[in-house]
Amino acid sequence: MRNGVDQSSRIPQRIPITIRQVSRRISMAWVRYAASLWALLFVGLSANLTSAQDVESILLTVRLGDDRNPEAQWPHLSSFHRHALDIVYESLSAEIRPLKRIVINSRNHSTARVPPWRKTRVRSGETFALYLTLRRFGKLFRNRSLYHTRQDLAATAQEPMSYEMMSLPVLSGALEARLVNLKNEKTTWSALHDSSVLLPHHENFIYNPEKYPGLMPQDIIRDYAVPILRMRSLRPSALRMLAVADRWYISDEAEDRTAAVEMLKGMVADLVPEIDAHLPLYGSVDSLAGRDKKDRPLVRINLGYKDGIHKKARLDVLRPEMPDPKIGQVEVLSVDSTSAIGYLRKLERTVRKRGDTVHIGDQIVSRKRPPTQAKRNRP
Repeated sequence: MRNGVDQSSRIPQRIPITIRQVSRRISMAWVRYAASLWALLFVGLSANLTSAQDVESILLTVRLGDDRNPEAQWPHLSSFHRHALDIVYESLSAEIRPLKRIVINSRNHSTARVPPWRKTRVRSGETFALYLTLRRFGKLFRNRSLYHTRQDLAATAQEPMSYEMMSLPVLSGALEARLVNLKNEKTTWSALHDSSVLLPHHENFIYNPEKYPGLMPQDIIRDYAVPILRMRSLRPSALRMLAVADRWYISDEAEDRTAAVEMLKGMVADLVPEIDAHLPLYGSVDSLAGRDKKDRPLVRINLGYKDGIHKKARLDVLRPEMPDPKIGQVEVLSVDSTSAIGYLRKLERTVRKRGDTVHIGDQIVSRKRPPTQAKRNRP
């Protein structure tokens, strides 16, 4: 005791902590940690959804059609023909998926299945219908001449000849595309894409039984010549080249089916750059870049050559919240990968009357661009 004060009272006393209290404190710490994680997750998800809703997207309705004659198809390709339109749709979806601004919202008026994180704000006039019609697709033959030297003249020929006519198996198809703006029901673009590919035959052939009767064994004629003659009776104009050929080359049925799927996928992939080029592309004015030598206002936009923008491209300037959203038109002077600079080529009369001009944040719209080169290389 010092100065009448008990010093032992100043020494903190240890309070015993039970196991139940320790576990309660640990539980509360985990609850606070979990609550903070959920808060961070909610903020991040809200930000992602908000940014997704602010993206200018185009809703694309796909409508498929088939004009082929089902009775004039090769039997071994029947399974392919039954699923041809499904292949077209799946290939189109896979090719368009990397183009974030385009959302396929339905197929042939089916219920739209757009995930909530892909829901976007779509203004009027940004819904299009893509009509894809398979006009023809099937196996044909194309004739080529095979010239011989004097040493290898065909011993089976009825008379000496310097060449033989070969009928080679090919796949040939035509896919028609038409893009319609559903706001005004006007066709903005259409095309007919023809394609053909030579089928692998591995040098397997038979001689034309009509020109060389009795030359081939009966089982060869039954297994290979008869199916070809049957198809020629169903499609005489398409397979008329067989009559003048000396050799009919035979392709493998499994390889035919594989080649048909790959060719149809390639035809769809070849159309996607054209489709993308004829759908609107949206950007915005990033900054005002002063004036050029002719004292014209310059603006910088957030679109570049990666988006298909090029020099001398003319882009519309809009302010969607206004009753009359059209502000004017910008012509591109220079462009890099992600941005471009252009001058104000035109200002609408109503905008001039109220003394207004282009502002930062105004919307930029490219209605049409040159198609970018397809990613897939065609043989």
